[in-house]
Amino acid sequence: MPSRGWSRRDRTGRGRGLFAAVAATVLGVLLASCASIPTSGPVRQGGGGAGTVNTNQVVGVIAQPPRPGMTQQEVVEGFLLAAAAFDNDHAVARSYLTSAAASTWNPSSGVTVYDNAGGPEATLAGAGLVTFVAPRIGTISNQGKETTATGTVTARFTVRRVGGQWRIASLPNGLLLTQNDVNRGFQPFDLYFPVPDPSSTVLVPDQVLVPRGAGQSTALVEALLAGPTPWLAPAVRTAFPPGTKLAVNSAPIENGTVTVDLTAPAGSVAGKQLDAMTAQLVWTLSQLNVNNVRIQVEGSAERLVSVEDPRFGKWNPDGASLQSTAYFVRDGRLVSIQPGHIAPVQGPAGDGTVKLASPGVSYDQTQVAGLTAGGTELVAAKIGKSKTVVAVRHGVSFTAPSWDLFGVAWFVDRRPSGPRHWDNVFWSYSMAHGLEPVTVQGLPAGEVLNLRISPDGARAVVLMATTAGNQVYLARVVRADGAVVSGFAVVNAKVSNIQGVSWSSADNLLVLGSATPGSIAAADEPSVIALNGAEVQLLVSIPASSGATTGIAQVSEAPSQPVVASTTDGRVWLYAGFQWQLIGKGSYAIYPG
Repeated sequence: MPSRGWSRRDRTGRGRGLFAAVAATVLGVLLASCASIPTSGPVRQGGGGAGTVNTNQVVGVIAQPPRPGMTQQEVVEGFLLAAAAFDNDHAVARSYLTSAAASTWNPSSGVTVYDNAGGPEATLAGAGLVTFVAPRIGTISNQGKETTATGTVTARFTVRRVGGQWRIASLPNGLLLTQNDVNRGFQPFDLYFPVPDPSSTVLVPDQVLVPRGAGQSTALVEALLAGPTPWLAPAVRTAFPPGTKLAVNSAPIENGTVTVDLTAPAGSVAGKQLDAMTAQLVWTLSQLNVNNVRIQVEGSAERLVSVEDPRFGKWNPDGASLQSTAYFVRDGRLVSIQPGHIAPVQGPAGDGTVKLASPGVSYDQTQVAGLTAGGTELVAAKIGKSKTVVAVRHGVSFTAPSWDLFGVAWFVDRRPSGPRHWDNVFWSYSMAHGLEPVTVQGLPAGEVLNLRISPDGARAVVLMATTAGNQVYLARVVRADGAVVSGFAVVNAKVSNIQGVSWSSADNLLVLGSATPGSIAAADEPSVIALNGAEVQLLVSIPASSGATTGIAQVSEAPSQPVVASTTDGRVWLYAGFQWQLIGKGSYAIYPG
């Protein structure tokens, strides 16, 4: 992959082997005068995060066929165990069914995930009737979208004798699986969809679960053609014309090339729409490590595209943040980390005209917004020769501003409205349109501590202080007649006492908290987590031997760039080569966004 600058490894922000080289270039002689830095430290990492394509790490289910003499309950329990094996369209599970039931049962209609660590236990409810009851913990739609759920699973099976053996004659469609079954049987992948702005070339990842094994290329193309999952759909679009399907029920891979033969509606696509449609296919299928994508319409009009074609690198979901420079505040001035030195930025934020706290720099690095002393006023300024400072809004308490790829800064004006109650008013600001209110739908109760817009601009993460503790939510950003933030969904961060959250990449978050769930330890451990909560990578702590450090106050990261952090004793650090390196005095270390 080329430009593997947009390979799966790099675009998830996990390529930390690059950090040592980056740090050497960035710091240069700057570190020559610093205290000695430890050369090693433990890194703990979980497995299987978003976009992880490695089936070798997973032990599949070996299904057992029915044994002679099984009871009615045992047949149902055996079926439930065998249904976790996807080989040959659940062939072993179907052997527990009558021939009629085997021909009509549809396992692909969705998954109900239940909690039963000891294995399924069925109950004989009457002659020929067996029930299965268990706590429900989640669902997976027929599009592969996983969601948490509560309540009780109740499934009824009728059984009858066939050739002297009990077999299942009727049963619910879909699959009943444990979480372990899901982990073994499914693999997370991203589908990619453009943002609605036709002038933009950026894709938004939409994570789905696809069964492991053969046929994943076909499953991914079919899922892509079906459109975005319901949660993300209002915030994105698709370049495929309505009614587009696979002309043949397969998207086979041969000698590193996947062939996608589409139906006639795709033949009408040209220009920018064709580029977007091709980018969707290339980015989605490149997760399978193919070399080329062959696109056809009804067997003709062939277009062969290399996944290394640089034309599709511009669609990178992380593209807005790939060329990021780290910034921080020193002596009231906004400075940037340049190769070998620290440089104040041009303009009011860098020359001391306005002293900013909690700054945010736009992705194109031409604008900055932040809070003035006391945190009750949010201002914005250009980076460059302009001396203009815009007083955006006065308030009681603001979140740090977060920029989207369209040059809009987002923030929340927080006002207490009673004991443990807050009014959280969302705003957006741009030089072109000024200050505009943002409609928010379904915001959970509590105080918004942090709001960060994703690199693609279609999603946001929100950290809230609730009665149950600090909680991270993922929301979608819909841009039509005014911006709407909605669809708040809990992110299972597997980190407790969370004090900060930001985007590490389009798929991952960087959180600051306690790595051990339920811990009451100091919340100054940075961790990278997948959006589905499946992966946690804990960065090593800043060692006590480094000096008077009292804890990490705030962290930030950009794809393929080292993490930067500020500590409560007023110093800035860079995490490079699996170790922390001191930059010097400062605070509010950030990347653009």
